Amino acid sequence: MANHKTILLTRIICLCLLAFFLIGSYALSRPAIDSLFLQHHSTNELPNVWLLAAVCAAFVITIYNRYNTRYPLLKIFGVCALLSGLILGICLVGYRLQIPGVVYGLYLWKEIYIVLLVEIFWSFADVTFNIKTARWTYGILLGMGSAGGFIGNILVGQLAKSVGTANGLWWVIPILFICWFISAVFMAITPDPSSIKNSHKKIPKWMDSIEIVQKSAYLFPLLLLVCVVQICLSLIDYKFNIALLANYPDIDMRTDIMGKTYAGIDLISVSLQLLSGPILRIFGVANTLLSIPLMLAFVACAFLLIPRFAMMLAIKITSKCFDYSLFRASKEILYIPLKHDEKIQGKALIDILIYRTAKGFSSLILIALVYAGATSLAMHLTLCLLVVWAILTYIIVKRYRTLVTTEE
Repeated sequence: MANHKTILLTRIICLCLLAFFLIGSYALSRPAIDSLFLQHHSTNELPNVWLLAAVCAAFVITIYNRYNTRYPLLKIFGVCALLSGLILGICLVGYRLQIPGVVYGLYLWKEIYIVLLVEIFWSFADVTFNIKTARWTYGILLGMGSAGGFIGNILVGQLAKSVGTANGLWWVIPILFICWFISAVFMAITPDPSSIKNSHKKIPKWMDSIEIVQKSAYLFPLLLLVCVVQICLSLIDYKFNIALLANYPDIDMRTDIMGKTYAGIDLISVSLQLLSGPILRIFGVANTLLSIPLMLAFVACAFLLIPRFAMMLAIKITSKCFDYSLFRASKEILYIPLKHDEKIQGKALIDILIYRTAKGFSSLILIALVYAGATSLAMHLTLCLLVVWAILTYIIVKRYRTLVTTEE
């Protein structure tokens, strides 16, 4: 029993460190790359790059699925962290040499690397912890991630002012190296529960993952939910970027404001994440998930009544805070009762491919709105999708309650 507790504690500590540095790396890269993109391209080009990100996500998940059932997830995480740092370095050299299209490359790198590494991280957590442990552990992991994000978002503004937005991105590379180092030490000091026996080491095909999701009455509505959620968040991000560019035309000042905005998001998220354990125990996973779209709908209605930058900032912060805290913790717990293939292959299809494909689909919606000159309707569409979000959540939580009746 003592040995089991020691291993559990070691895993929690290592995952906390990984979360801290991983989200910290994203906090340094996201505001800088977003600001660079807005400097070199218009907001109307955001849907185009989101569409490209969806194509890149399909390519990445094809490669990832070749290895996620044959090798330990921690090993895959470490390799992906190193490759992410290498690709970023190549892009930054290309930017310094003023190679055409490199800003698009940086944006695509930012969109893909964090989704891949975060989903590997949570796939490992989902096969490591049971529901009872996850209820209090996941809030701690998310809190450590937000702490890293808060520090990164504060630093990114200072780096932009002192060395410039583009040069500040070089600091992300050593942080990704630290992530690799932690994962290597993690593998050396504790058993990896994601290791699979040789009999399961066949290379899965695309259709295998699709079939797993299709056959599951649980995963398919979860796929639709993730799709709807990401479209909602993308529409909010688009409106926020338009407002940000209009109010802060200077690139370094814009980077600083974006960093402070995300720092505020991380600060609020930490509070929600640390409270997620008591919240999930008191209200349950199902009720917590159902409350999120309802609260977002309230803020969206407030913005439609008072269309000011301050209200746009409010809905941006609210949507991200819930996405990074209670929604993430609750959604990850939904995967725990599932079979191993559903947790790894089904989850990869949903949380990597669909995550970015949904953003690509939202880009098509935005391209249509731009073409029609109706971008002002983006928030009205978001409100409609929040209703769909609530309906899908109701369907999923009913099935979740059935699946874990004995544990609930």
